Amino acid sequence: MQSWEILSEKLAQLVDGFVSIGEMRAAASVGVLAALAAIITFLMSLFNKGDSGTSSFQIDLMPLAERLSRQSERVGKLKAILNQKNSTIKEINKKLQEYIDNPSYSNQSIANGSDKSHFSSLSFDAQIPGVGLSLRDVCIQAGFIKNKKDWQEFSQNDFKYSSLRYHHSYPKGKISVTTSKPMENAMHFSTAYSPGVVVPVLAITNNRNLIYELTSKGNTIAIVSNGTAAMGLGNVGAASVKPILEGKAALFKRFGRINTIDLCVDTDDISEFVQSIKYLEPSFGAICLEDIKAPDCFLIEKSLGEQMEIPIYHDDAHSSAIAMTAVLVNAFKITGRDIATSKIVFNGAGPGSFSALNLLLALGASRKNITLVDSWGVVYTGRYKKMNAWKELYASDTTARTLAEAICEADAFVGLSIPGALSGKMLATMKERPIVLALSSPVPEILPEHAIKVRSDTIIATGRSDYPNQISNLLVYPGIFRGILDVRARKVNIEMKLAAVKALSQLATEPLPEATGKFCNFGANHLIPGCFDQRVLSRVATAVAAAAIETGMARQEIADLNVYAEALLGGSIPD
Repeated sequence: MQSWEILSEKLAQLVDGFVSIGEMRAAASVGVLAALAAIITFLMSLFNKGDSGTSSFQIDLMPLAERLSRQSERVGKLKAILNQKNSTIKEINKKLQEYIDNPSYSNQSIANGSDKSHFSSLSFDAQIPGVGLSLRDVCIQAGFIKNKKDWQEFSQNDFKYSSLRYHHSYPKGKISVTTSKPMENAMHFSTAYSPGVVVPVLAITNNRNLIYELTSKGNTIAIVSNGTAAMGLGNVGAASVKPILEGKAALFKRFGRINTIDLCVDTDDISEFVQSIKYLEPSFGAICLEDIKAPDCFLIEKSLGEQMEIPIYHDDAHSSAIAMTAVLVNAFKITGRDIATSKIVFNGAGPGSFSALNLLLALGASRKNITLVDSWGVVYTGRYKKMNAWKELYASDTTARTLAEAICEADAFVGLSIPGALSGKMLATMKERPIVLALSSPVPEILPEHAIKVRSDTIIATGRSDYPNQISNLLVYPGIFRGILDVRARKVNIEMKLAAVKALSQLATEPLPEATGKFCNFGANHLIPGCFDQRVLSRVATAVAAAAIETGMARQEIADLNVYAEALLGGSIPD
């Protein structure tokens, strides 16, 4: 092969190579291709100086030039896609940075110990050589750093560095699949799979309900999301929400001993989402919906609930609602209030608010005493801007149009909105011993220290672990799912949710076991149990299971609920 032929082939490889770098380098590829085009033009002018006016090299370069043109068009399209993705990524990074840089959150840690020394003490399995990227390369590809100097600065950021190292350390992510039966010899293999597996297959074919007895269905749930409402970051998409789902799956295992499979559904279309999940019923004992925007989450939960014979539970809505309702019940109790006559203001018209409102009404609250406020102001009768079917249900016959007007003389404020939404001036207009649930995270609608300074008689709860009365989903969903799985429930109804409310509110009034070495007296600073109270799982699961049995939602009854409760408390229920 002549030298010019070798050069021609190398140029062709370069053209293809720069394009194959992928979308994330598309912009750079365009510039390189332009340079290659200039080189080719120059070479053609050199080789075309012969008497004949042509050359064999010119003939080889023509298809190369056409190839270059096609690849340039392709890279141009990739660049357009990249620009679109970059705008989304920049917006997410901006929100993430606001979350991280917030001074009131920076003092908190991941699981009360996110400093690097904590994570360096963890024992991780060894990375398989040559598989995956280094942590520094991960940071580069994530757009967090650009060079070695940036890496040195980045590694000093306890929050970011520790979080990425935690997730990146091998094995990657936070969950894995393990076997529950011995797999050590040929007999085990032949029993677990062929030919022994034929026997349970035939049994389930003869009686479909035996799937609960012969497979892991009865202790396995799916946690499902499309990432359209991810932890205050907005629509991050199905791929980006996976770390959140893995984290939730790990918590299900740790606190409920429940196996969880995360399913990231890559569509924003409600019908497509429902279709992708409805046929998975044989695999799971229940479905947990997570991080789905409103009102899609309501429609998806309703549609799947109508088409499937296993519980469909939207955790963001119901678990928050159950925990906050339990706090309100106890706050009303210690202040001597009657829920039927108490004036309650909700700031934020999302899934959690609507679910909590349903629970409060079921407990005796009066609709006329409830005011709902969203980002457009009070949701009042006759309002037409930014309304939907769920807001219409709670539209008030009131002259109040702002939160400041609505909060005047209110008994309780429930915030599921934005930081700083409740000012000290607003708080000052509430009734004696005002009840405040400030659940915006990580910065609440009003900080407890500010509230107490304005009104020393304030009873306040937040979503944060560094203040008393932490309202956390973690108090609810492990017990809810443990209970519904153990009775093989068909649905989750209002009675089962109310049973969870009553279980949590009652447990808060009881002293901690002496073995804990801790003391918490029921009152303004102890309205709900702590997340690590080992009694929570047993109480909530037993209450939910009992309610399911009483209301006909259970496929299977538990012979002795007291024995069941003790087994959960003692940790003798197998994973």
